[in-house]
Amino acid sequence: VLTIRSYHTDEGDFRIDMEVPAIISSDTSAESTEEFTNAVNAEIQHLIDEYTASAKEEFEEYKKAFFATGGTESEWDNRQMDIIVDYEIKYQKAPILSLELITAKGWVAASEERHYYNLDLDSGMEIKLSDLLGEDWIALCNKEIDKQISERIASDPGLSFYGYGDN
Repeated sequence: VLTIRSYHTDEGDFRIDMEVPAIISSDTSAESTEEFTNAVNAEIQHLIDEYTASAKEEFEEYKKAFFATGGTESEWDNRQMDIIVDYEIKYQKAPILSLELITAKGWVAASEERHYYNLDLDSGMEIKLSDLLGEDWIALCNKEIDKQISERIASDPGLSFYGYGDN
């Protein structure tokens, strides 16, 4: 995984910080691997483009409503929306890659989205929990979560979880 684009800029109403990843195949002889990584890279770029455009549109609508309801230029002064794109490699050992793409925006309120890519680069397939844990993966995960919550409550009675205990 390489950072193919890194930029930090102020564009009028927007402060943008981006670290855009791309998956680069080390096996250039495998055409199917290259097709797969290109498809994933295109999906990531499309997601980033849509997120950025949506954030800018949302802020422009807010700005328009602000002035339409009597807001003044001096009240608006220095308002900016932060748009952030970053990523984190969760696991990378050939041929498995687990990548987290983080998109965030902040202004009056903040929001963040995380997108996960768990990939087998040799087979050109996305890895799903059902691939690792079988068809009954939801029940297995729920059982483990229940077990861990019960253990935490037992070790610290001050902890509370919705749906557990008397309250």
